[in-house]
Amino acid sequence: MKRHGRPFHLVLADVIMPGMNGKSLFEMVAGVCPLAKVVYLSSYPRDALSEHGILAQDVACLQKPFSGKVLTSKVCEVLDRA
Repeated sequence: MKRHGRPFHLVLADVIMPGMNGKSLFEMVAGVCPLAKVVYLSSYPRDALSEHGILAQDVACLQKPFSGKVLTSKVCEVLDRA
C-alpha cells in the first residue's frame, strides 16, 4: 500500500478468505488510507452474516453471484456516501 504512493478510495473484499477475513483486510487499509470505503462480497446470505456478528447491518455487502451492473451500482452508491 505504501509503495503505491496514492490513497485507496475503495476496497472490494470477500468476507471470508484463507488466512484473513475481509474486515481485517479493510482495517489494515483504513490504517493507511482512513478515507477508504469498503464493499464486502460473500456467498453467505446477508442476514446470516449480520446475525452471527460477522458484519454490521449498515455495511455495504453484495451476495455472490452478482452482475457487473449490480457491482457498479453498489460501488457508485458507496463512493457517493459522505
